[in-house]
Amino acid sequence: MRATPLMLAVLTSALSIEAEDVRAEENPRATTEAHPVAKEPSQGRRLALVVGIDTFADSAWPSLEFATKDARDVQRALEKDFDEVRTIEGVATKGRVEAALAELAEATTSDLDTVVVYFSTHGTLAYDDRGKLVQVLVLEDTTQASPLRTGLTYEALTTTLEGMRASQKLVILAACHSGAGKSKLNAALASELRGLKAPFFPEPSPMSGEGQVILAASAFGETAREDRRLQNDIYTHFLLEALDRPFDLDGDGAVTALEAHDYARRATIEFTGGKQRPTLTAEIIGVDPVILRGKRVRDGRPMIAALSNAFFGARLEIDGIDKGVLPGAFIVNSGSRKVRVIHPESPTPMLDTSVDADGTVLLDNLMQHDGGPAWIFAASAGYASMRGEVGRSHLPGHYLLGVNARRQLNERVRVGVTFEGTRMNQQVQIASGDRQRVDVDQRLSLVSTSGDVATWVYRDAHLELSAILTLGWTFGRRTIDLDGLNNHNQVVSFPFGGLGAELTLWFSKTFGLSAEGALRLLMPSIDGHIQPTASDRYMLSLTARI
Repeated sequence: MRATPLMLAVLTSALSIEAEDVRAEENPRATTEAHPVAKEPSQGRRLALVVGIDTFADSAWPSLEFATKDARDVQRALEKDFDEVRTIEGVATKGRVEAALAELAEATTSDLDTVVVYFSTHGTLAYDDRGKLVQVLVLEDTTQASPLRTGLTYEALTTTLEGMRASQKLVILAACHSGAGKSKLNAALASELRGLKAPFFPEPSPMSGEGQVILAASAFGETAREDRRLQNDIYTHFLLEALDRPFDLDGDGAVTALEAHDYARRATIEFTGGKQRPTLTAEIIGVDPVILRGKRVRDGRPMIAALSNAFFGARLEIDGIDKGVLPGAFIVNSGSRKVRVIHPESPTPMLDTSVDADGTVLLDNLMQHDGGPAWIFAASAGYASMRGEVGRSHLPGHYLLGVNARRQLNERVRVGVTFEGTRMNQQVQIASGDRQRVDVDQRLSLVSTSGDVATWVYRDAHLELSAILTLGWTFGRRTIDLDGLNNHNQVVSFPFGGLGAELTLWFSKTFGLSAEGALRLLMPSIDGHIQPTASDRYMLSLTARI
C-alpha cells in the first residue's frame, strides 16, 4: 500500500556557547551544484535542495558561524542515498532561492518522488496585516526593516512545496525565532515580546495540516543552539548521527525522518540538560514515508510514538503496562492496543483510547494541536434597543439572557448557535402619546459566523477582535394591548439578520470576557403587515474554550 502524502518541517537554530574561533570557509558568490547518485528508478527519485547562508547584506543580521558547514554536512549525508542534491552556498538572495525552488519543482516529475529542502540561516518574526506573527527565513538580501517583503515566509515556502508533484516532502529549517541564537528581531518587536507573560505569548501558527509534519529543534520561545565542540547546530548534529549509526528503530532496513527525529530529540535534550526540547506536530496516516537513509527490505515492527511537547512529562501505558515517559517512540506488537497517556498534573488521562498498531501510530494525531480550540462556549447578558417609529411604538427595548456554543472550523472562523430569551411586562408610549401595557415572551434561535480580524498582545492583555454575521428567527410572540386604538395587536415570529463586532479579553488560554455590539435588521409582522425596523444589541459574555 502506498503511503499518503507527507510534508515535514524541521526547525533548528544555532547559538554559539563556546569561545573558540572556528569559522567555516565562506564562498564569496552563490553557487548551485548538483551531485547525482545512482538509484533504481522504480523506487522514485529522491531530490534535495540545501542552502547555507553565513553573511548578510544588512549588517543588522549578525554573521553566522556554522550555517554553511551545516548545509555541507547535510549535503554529504543525503547524497549517499539521493539521486540529486542541489546546493546554494554563499550569496543566496531571495530571487536566487525562489529560482532554485522553481527548478526543483520542475525536476520533480512523479508522485513517487521524495523532496528534501534544507535551510541554515537566521530566522525572524514579523506581524502581518492581520496582526498575526509570521515566521520568516532571512536570506542574503533580507532587510530587518522589511522582512516580510524581502525574506522567505514559511507560508510561501510551503505553498511552493505543495505545488510539487512529489508526495513525500521534508523541510529542514535550521533557524529559530526566539530572539536569540540564529534569530534576530527588530528592536520594537523584541521589546514587546520581552514584556509578555507565558499565557499570552503570541506563538505563530505552525505549518501543519493534513498529511504534514513539523519537526522542531526546540519549543517556540526556547533557544536552539550550536556547539563548537560539535562544529554543528546541536539538533542537526544528532539528526545526522542518527543517519550514520543508522538508527533503524523498527528494524525495516531504513531510517525514516520520524526515527531520526526521535533519536536527535533524545540526544539534544540530554546534551543541553533539558534547555532545548525538540518537538513535533504531525498527522501521519500509515507508514512514515520519508526515508532518509537506506531502503526497506522487510516489514518493520509496529511503533507507537508521541513526539510533541504537549506530552512532555506524561507517562505512556500500552495494554496496562507502563512504557515510560513521553515524548518518545515505542515498539509494540501488531493488532489492537489499549493506549493511555497520563500526566502527573492532570486528574484525568490526556488520552485513553484503542489504536490499531499495523504501522506507525502517532498519538499527536489524536490530540488537538495549535489550530485553536474545538469549541467555544459563552453565557451572555445584554440589552437590545429598537430604532425607528415602529420600534418605539411596537417593539420596546428589552434585556436578554442567552447561551452560545461555537465550533472552531479553522484558525480564524467559527460557526455557532445561540439560544436567547426575555420576558417582560411594561408600559410603552405609542405614536399617539398613549401609554399601553406590553407583554413579551420571546425566544430566539440564532446562527452566527465569526472570524478573527486582529489580535493584540501587550503584557497581560490578550485581545481578539472578531467580525460577526448573524441570521436568526424568533419563535416567541409579543402581544401588545392598545386600548382605545386597535384593541389588540400581535407581533408574530419573524426573521432577522445583522452584522457586529466582538472584542474578547482572554485571562488565560481557557477563560475570557467578551463584549459584543451589533446592528440587526428585523422583519416583524404587525397586524399582518411587514414593518422592517432595526435593533441595537449589546452583550457581555463569560467565555470558555476547550
